[in-house]
Amino acid sequence: MKIVLFLFRHGSTAGNVIKRYIGATDEKLCEIGRNEIENEKKSLISLKNTPESAAFMHILANKSKIYVSPLQRTQETAQILFPDNPKQIVPDFREMSFGAFEGKNAAEMEKTALGEHYRAWVESGCETKCPDSALFLGEDKAGFSNRICNALKNLADSEKWQNGEIIPIVCHGGTINALLERFAVTRKGYFEWRTAHGAYRFEEVEL
Repeated sequence: MKIVLFLFRHGSTAGNVIKRYIGATDEKLCEIGRNEIENEKKSLISLKNTPESAAFMHILANKSKIYVSPLQRTQETAQILFPDNPKQIVPDFREMSFGAFEGKNAAEMEKTALGEHYRAWVESGCETKCPDSALFLGEDKAGFSNRICNALKNLADSEKWQNGEIIPIVCHGGTINALLERFAVTRKGYFEWRTAHGAYRFEEVEL
């Protein structure tokens, strides 16, 4: 089955702005992030005669269901983009948990004992498991991607999506990477699907 995923990345949080790892950490949008989403919405509305704009306006007009990660930053983003649409929370669409790296940026970690663990993780291509902390269990990229992709397939079955449907999802950068690496008709690696805060991907996928 082929469908189109309309994937919206949430706007920036205060931690995102200073390049901290904000995965499982449940931050709200900051003012910059809210502006990013408002501008994205204006842009989509103004882009006449494009598939993305037509799909966006159709979703708004028909009050189509929006699938959303459970974290505050995605729920706020969904509310700005689609204020009158029903929202379905999908717990497994949440971002990767960075464990002990949560809430810290690279420069901060280099000054602590975490620096060595962080460098090893980056050098592995982020394939190894993030170390756990007292608050957050770390994930590895393979397990994270499987969680995300299984959630999409389970949704497709339970919602009985049909060939050619456009599915709007408000989620995270890692979620977008995982879904499109696995399912996009256009084949690219995980990090090649990197999407800016307050941006979107409109991609045909095959399940």
